[in-house]
Amino acid sequence: MKTVLFVCSGNTCRSPMAEAIFNDALDDRPRLRALGVRAISAGTFACEGAEMTDKAEIVLENMGIKLPFFRHRATLFTQELADEADLILAMQELHLEEITALAPHAEEKASTLKGYAAGIDGFTGTDEYDIEDPFRQPLEVYEEAAQELREQISKAMDRMEREWLPD
Repeated sequence: MKTVLFVCSGNTCRSPMAEAIFNDALDDRPRLRALGVRAISAGTFACEGAEMTDKAEIVLENMGIKLPFFRHRATLFTQELADEADLILAMQELHLEEITALAPHAEEKASTLKGYAAGIDGFTGTDEYDIEDPFRQPLEVYEEAAQELREQISKAMDRMEREWLPD
């Protein structure tokens, strides 16, 4: 089994959307599913128990992603979650800084989602690989973020298949 941990700030928008999009996409990735790959999410400044934003839920439903029967609750990024994860994918370079401050040993397995999808491990040194936060923005901004997440997750899954699965 392999665990991918998506990390953002509050764990109410980007990272739970990424978790849902990733887990939904596993239906089209039987080799990753057979390997036992799964996604979880957390936030570096999450308020434990906070709900996913309504707009994030609406966007996921509009994408045809069925949310679990239980509602998402925000989880704070911890050393224990870092230990559980095989790969940590952050939404922004800033999150990588926070991750390594909270769990220094996690640096070797942490990248931005966009950077990882582009084949770049660790810090990129630029905000070019950030996925912007839609929090408190109009629904259209959430839709754009979710579409970007879907595209980057697909590329990341391609890389996982190349690197984690034997030919």
